[in-house]
Amino acid sequence: MRLLLLLLLLLISFPSFGQESQAQRLQDEHIKILCIGNSFSMDATLCLPQLIVDMGVPNSKQCVYCAMYAGASLDYWWEHCTRGDTIAYLYRMSGTKLEDRPWTVAELLHLPWDVVILQQASVYSDQLETYRPYLKNMVEMVRRESANPDVTIAFQMTWSKHPTARTGPYGAEGWQRIAQTVRQMCQEVGITTIIPTGTVLQNLRCTELNTPLLITRDAFHLAYGIGQYAAALAFYESICRPITGKSALGIPPSEAMKAIHAGEEGFLPITDENFRLIHDCVKAAMTNPFELTTDASAIDLPFVSSPSNSFSPTAIYNLSGRQLLQPQPGVNIVGGKKVLVRPNR
Repeated sequence: MRLLLLLLLLLISFPSFGQESQAQRLQDEHIKILCIGNSFSMDATLCLPQLIVDMGVPNSKQCVYCAMYAGASLDYWWEHCTRGDTIAYLYRMSGTKLEDRPWTVAELLHLPWDVVILQQASVYSDQLETYRPYLKNMVEMVRRESANPDVTIAFQMTWSKHPTARTGPYGAEGWQRIAQTVRQMCQEVGITTIIPTGTVLQNLRCTELNTPLLITRDAFHLAYGIGQYAAALAFYESICRPITGKSALGIPPSEAMKAIHAGEEGFLPITDENFRLIHDCVKAAMTNPFELTTDASAIDLPFVSSPSNSFSPTAIYNLSGRQLLQPQPGVNIVGGKKVLVRPNR
């Protein structure tokens, strides 16, 4: 009976032993990253673990997780936190495996992450009012609950979509609104680490690597290969380089990196010829997160034989056959028909 009472007292005294043990295991890892977002979080981090390995940190010394729900916005996550709901989908991207059980956001934050990354749902990413007060609330919660007093809170600036996607923001104009909104909100809540994924992608759209779907595989998710590799570079340079002390820019991609999702529909291969152009776009975005390398109001896309044979009946062209992201003053060709667009006065 005395032994039984002693065991009960021990259990009562150490209710979080499993979590403390988990925290100790994570403490020994070299890079620990938690994303709280949606499918765009996973899209942008799919190639990140391999990139970290290529930069000298083995899988056994890293831990990358994504807490996500399709289309989840900042207000979704804040309501999730205030109710204490468990996370619907928690994906281990690499490294240490957490306990296989339901987790709340607060419980996750009690682990010693180096970086916690937030983002807005893409459909709201250019709408300032949708960030308030949720981004501020989430930032305060991360700072309050984090087991690491020096945790870095980062924000991913997502990308604009192809005009055929169900919801915007679209193209160069959409990117500009996203950039302006993210800049204002991060200043407002005190986030200094911005991952400029959207600017990287928009820079790529101004190069010969652009595609009819604007380097996406389905008009909104990143293309396998080039798109996801470029996003991983943006993540690495923003949040991993300060930890490893080494830049990935200028270093050729490994064969393992090139092979990720090779052959899948929507795959754009990374090659020894094109990786430098990808790195240039990332470097430019890291230097100027809110500026593009060129004017992207109209982008040269791989030309289909004629507008009438275009991949999209709503594609917009000028008279020279150059595809536009938005109507331009003058004569445009939309769905094979000429449309006169008058300039704004």
